[in-house]
Amino acid sequence: MQSVCIIRYLIPFCYNTLWVLIIYNTPNLISVNPTTQNRIRKTIECKKYSASCVQFTHHSKSVLVASHNGNGNGNNHHNIIRYLSLHDNAYIRTFHGHTDRITQIKLSHLDDSFMTASIDRHVRLWDLRQPSCIAICKVSGRPTMAVDPEGLVFGVGTGKNELKLYDRRKYQHGPFSTIKTFPKCNYEWCDMKFSPDGKYILISTRTNLLTLIDSMDGKFIASFNEYKNNTNDDIIASFSPNGKFISCGSSNGDIHFWSMDKAIKEYEKGKKAGGSRNKLSRDKGDSYKVTMWKGHPRSIRFFKWNPKYLTAVSAAQNLSLWLPRNLNNSSMTNLGQPKKSSLKKKRVHNNLNSNNKK
Repeated sequence: MQSVCIIRYLIPFCYNTLWVLIIYNTPNLISVNPTTQNRIRKTIECKKYSASCVQFTHHSKSVLVASHNGNGNGNNHHNIIRYLSLHDNAYIRTFHGHTDRITQIKLSHLDDSFMTASIDRHVRLWDLRQPSCIAICKVSGRPTMAVDPEGLVFGVGTGKNELKLYDRRKYQHGPFSTIKTFPKCNYEWCDMKFSPDGKYILISTRTNLLTLIDSMDGKFIASFNEYKNNTNDDIIASFSPNGKFISCGSSNGDIHFWSMDKAIKEYEKGKKAGGSRNKLSRDKGDSYKVTMWKGHPRSIRFFKWNPKYLTAVSAAQNLSLWLPRNLNNSSMTNLGQPKKSSLKKKRVHNNLNSNNKK
């Protein structure tokens, strides 16, 4: 009897935007999928160390993966980072330091440095060229982090509804800004992203709540909670490539979209009126929604855009490639219900088996 392949992670597109990686829970495989074709290009086995939180480096044939020690002694926490070559399935370097599960890996846009966040309440800064970490930031809860598009600023969520912003060139001096103006949330943050222009920060939580803030002054702009997260999963939201939409999966298999322009206009209107932004944004959050895509029968934790081809990919039990119907000269003003090319579970599993036999 064949085991069922469940998609655990949908990996960000590589820098040339031609590939996307998927990690399958069984039997610990990483597959390399072309973003323009409905097929699997290559599969890589990670049976000994397993893999999670995979992140492309600046080279399209090398990645960073979180993994365990491979000793089989009961310590299966993915607390070790391995630098993996996809070309020959060989580990180039290993990075030790974290003592609990790694939740995020972020690569710098400027150089070969990268950052990791872990359940052990530490954020670490590394360099691909050396095995020891460069800097450590300790926080009071589960940390989250994000790097701005210019690579000059990074943010660290402390786990206590607090965000600290650091200058990448002067992080030794501590944060230059600490933001605490967030709506009350009793659930952990699970992800954080800068908008493509770097002006805004989007925070995902382990409940049905997304928070948008101004990255310049830390002002709260809007919250989005019109989606389901009944199982308190790490459902990760993202910006569209042009920064005009916020997208997010849900526990019932739908993909939701909100308009950034509407949220910002409402924010500016509230500033002029002098009203309470927290209350105003929550009351009008539903008016920001522009559409909802249906297609998955189970929870969608990952939904990501391809910035070059304006296609998108979502991961639940199946992998689906999406193409919006109305791109309107790439402005994406009307997303509509897109065409979908779905890689069915059975078909994907058969392709994995056939590739392994070669």
